Amino acid sequence: MAFDTRPQQQFRRIGTAGLPTNALAGQLVYQRAAAAAAGGPAGVTNPGPDNLYIGDGTGIHALVSNARQVELWGDQTINGVKTFNEAVFNDLTIAVGDFNLGGGTNGAVLTTDGAGGLSWVTAPPATVVTALPVTGTGAAATPIGLSLVLNASLTGTGIAATPLAVVPATGAEITAGTNNTQAITPLGLATHLSALSFLSSVSVTAPITGNGTSGTPLAVTMATAGDLTTGTSTASLVNPAILATLTGSPTALATTATTIIPAINELRGQVLALQQHIRFVGTVNGTSGVIVAAAGGPATSGPLPAAAPANEGWLLISTVAGPGGNANLPAGPIAVGDMILSDGAAWQLIPLNLGTMAAANVSVTAIAGLTATNVQAALAELITGGSAAVVADNVSITGNGRTGTPLQVGAIDSGTY
Repeated sequence: MAFDTRPQQQFRRIGTAGLPTNALAGQLVYQRAAAAAAGGPAGVTNPGPDNLYIGDGTGIHALVSNARQVELWGDQTINGVKTFNEAVFNDLTIAVGDFNLGGGTNGAVLTTDGAGGLSWVTAPPATVVTALPVTGTGAAATPIGLSLVLNASLTGTGIAATPLAVVPATGAEITAGTNNTQAITPLGLATHLSALSFLSSVSVTAPITGNGTSGTPLAVTMATAGDLTTGTSTASLVNPAILATLTGSPTALATTATTIIPAINELRGQVLALQQHIRFVGTVNGTSGVIVAAAGGPATSGPLPAAAPANEGWLLISTVAGPGGNANLPAGPIAVGDMILSDGAAWQLIPLNLGTMAAANVSVTAIAGLTATNVQAALAELITGGSAAVVADNVSITGNGRTGTPLQVGAIDSGTY
């Protein structure tokens, strides 16, 4: 290999802006754009762009400058401590396959001591914070586990070697009835029930009879009508039917009230009203409460006045039925023929239960020659010529007044009376 033995010339420019326009082939040109820092350490220049160029005989080309770095290819070994102060790396991209740091073991991580020293260490386990029923930290010494708290009704830990199981109650626990945690199995319940003693019969006192068996079932002795009359039985029970034999049916009361005490009070008010001086003063409409005053009486035709001392003893007879309870009328119902009487504080209803007066409702005693039993039937029988007839002497008057045999004047010696 041949080398150029000609002396090389170097251009060195310090603190000079610009470059020579040309240099010999192979000639190096060094340029420092700034002078040494004033007062700085010996041999240290002011940081700035230091450039190195090379000529080719026709021009110069940059080898190293602030705009062009040394190109490296292949493996490089860099020794010594390299410190980068306030370095900013932008758009630094290194493919993962091309990035390799020597040392360390498989799975080790790069860590720092806080003072700039780096070292490889085995990856520490993650810190795990657990709460019951989970235990452990995940480290080899304290692996994560599950802690189960069981009561007396369960056993085991829930793993394959000791699965969870239910502890059933014993026969003694079922009999005692004090255990509230154990479960009862059908077999345990059946065993317990089979050991129980059941009564074959029961003891009772009056008014209950029987012993609860199929032959003598339990029953209640009810009071009789005689028990109610004497009122001496303290054991027998009273049912509504027996009570009605003593009190009668409430619906049979001839009062507005259908219960005993209110009915008694109602009758008492009516009796007290009848004990005073009574005067008939007219008729009243049981629906509207309008009265028609009797001639010469103290009442005035028109609406029924409220009961007051001024009308005490006034008696009115209903001519129109009505519900009562309105227009100062006493609570009803009010029927035709019923009376209302003022006691000075209230109008008392005195129901007479007369019903509607009709000939059919008036009975007659037996009449010879008639079959009718009431006035209406007797009149009809007479009009239609029934079995009854007028009795005549059949001399001066003949016939009986029936259809076909009318009454006629008798004839004597071809003459008439």
